[in-house]
Amino acid sequence: MLHSGKNLYSAALIGSALWAVLILFGCAATVPKGTAKGINEQLTRKSVDLFVEGKSAEIRKDYGKALAFYFEALQYDPRNDDIMLALARVFASSGKIKSAEYFAEMTVQVKPANADGWRMLQTLYQQEGDIPSAAEALEMYIKLKPETSFSDVVRLSRYYFAMKMKNRAKSILLARIKRPNTPDGELNDVAGLLAMNGMTDDALSVLRRMVERTPANADAWVGMSDIYNQLDQDQKAIDILDQGLAKNPGNQHLLLSIGNTYMFKLHNWESAITYFEKARAAGFSNPNILKTLSALYFNARKDKEALALRDSIITRGEDDASFYFSLGKSMNYLDLYSEAADYYRKGFDKPLDKIADEYKLKAYAGYARALIRLDKKDEAVRLIQEDAVKNIKATEQVKTLEGRIYLELRRYDDAIAIFEFLSGSDPDNTLYFGLLTQAYNSAGKYDISEAKLLERLKSDPDNTGYLMQLGIVYDAQKNFPKAENALRLVIKKEPDNALALNNLAYMYMENGKNLSRALEMAKKATSLDPRNGAFLDTLGWGFYRKRNYHEARKYIEQALKYSDNQDKGVIYDHYGDVLARLEMKNDADDAYKSAIKYGEDKARIQPKIDSMGR
Repeated sequence: MLHSGKNLYSAALIGSALWAVLILFGCAATVPKGTAKGINEQLTRKSVDLFVEGKSAEIRKDYGKALAFYFEALQYDPRNDDIMLALARVFASSGKIKSAEYFAEMTVQVKPANADGWRMLQTLYQQEGDIPSAAEALEMYIKLKPETSFSDVVRLSRYYFAMKMKNRAKSILLARIKRPNTPDGELNDVAGLLAMNGMTDDALSVLRRMVERTPANADAWVGMSDIYNQLDQDQKAIDILDQGLAKNPGNQHLLLSIGNTYMFKLHNWESAITYFEKARAAGFSNPNILKTLSALYFNARKDKEALALRDSIITRGEDDASFYFSLGKSMNYLDLYSEAADYYRKGFDKPLDKIADEYKLKAYAGYARALIRLDKKDEAVRLIQEDAVKNIKATEQVKTLEGRIYLELRRYDDAIAIFEFLSGSDPDNTLYFGLLTQAYNSAGKYDISEAKLLERLKSDPDNTGYLMQLGIVYDAQKNFPKAENALRLVIKKEPDNALALNNLAYMYMENGKNLSRALEMAKKATSLDPRNGAFLDTLGWGFYRKRNYHEARKYIEQALKYSDNQDKGVIYDHYGDVLARLEMKNDADDAYKSAIKYGEDKARIQPKIDSMGR
């Protein structure tokens, strides 16, 4: 985009260049008739010679000399857009972005049809973070070069997505792929961009076009499945993959995708094993599938198969760090913490250079969790403070993990110190601020948490995240009216905010108010996030409050399947209450003991255990 204030400056520079020419060669009025043409030709030749010298210096990366030659060349030919663009290019290479931008703008003013000038402007504006101007420059470049590459169309659409102009971005993308012979790769990329930006219906339409044209395109089937997974329509995702598999029997990509959906989304280990074994039988020989199967066999309690496959992987020397990390994760899932710690330890004894930091961080978190469950709390802290710091470059993420561990260990002052530091170093990071308020709440310092939230809401009154946290603070303070008001305001602003719906529903249940309405809210929250253990527990607890114990049991058992360790204590307590109502005393007794194991107050739970009479 050309800013109005720069035009006068450009004209002034061109004028100064002309003045320099007059000084060098005298006033035009003094030139004898018939010689002006010859002088112009001399000036042009001189300009060309200097331009060539400048280009040679630029190639040698002698940017100082290049600039000198180009500036002198401009004195002899002050309206030459090639020289102006060369100056812009050298300034950009020297890191002088503003100067480069200035000469690139002069280039397109002198010659608006200079496509390379617009390209240079687009790059410079993007570097400065001026996305609207970058988009305008790229649009001009594409108009001048209609056969531009697909990557430029994608870049332009990304600019408009960043500017919240989704329909404009969509029209650019769809215009590009309207040709019947558009390559599958371009169609797939467009579908991915649309889906990433929430335009799932349009993305699905593009992918359907792909499979109608090329039914053997497994990527398109998987792409549709991924979108349905993102929408939490997991059964629809599996149905799509089954359709693709019917047209492409034995396709390994489709078999693995179905297996992954069962594993990651539905935690259906048996079905996941079935499809991974089919992929293996179809010739998929990647060692990773055997490592995944080994962990899945453990999860499904198929110990004989798991141990045999594990031992064969070790015998072949394919037991890398990721293999042991996956086994450690499985042992944590099975509450076999000693075995989990052993596997994690073996994993960290292996080379870690090929393991991404994000996976190392998850492994450290899993290892620390196992150590904490084994009552090796100091060892868990040292693991993060000493070992993780050495092996992970992202120090903020390591400190965040350390703070989370302090929260789990109820060392609240240590957690507060870490999150105060992180939040102070990055005030706009809502994760750090959320963890900080959580730490204050856990420490019972609700007044500090409330003050910090109210201060933030002064400058950002529509921030539903802060309102959500404020509702939690008021609930902890037993100030139900204020908690209710905060959460109702969130729901008014965001009717599909599943967390707000869940939290207000649970507050109603705990306060014995609006039980029918609370149950409907819990149902909606669960429909929006059907694999959230906390939401399923709220729904089950709602049925318990309505004395429908069989329905309560169904949903709370699902909640245990999808919950993490942080929530399991409360869920097992609820599960014990439900089982006790169903006269399943032995099972209720076990559930109450699990509640204590996962952190619930023993003094509160023990009377329930005693009442079971075991």
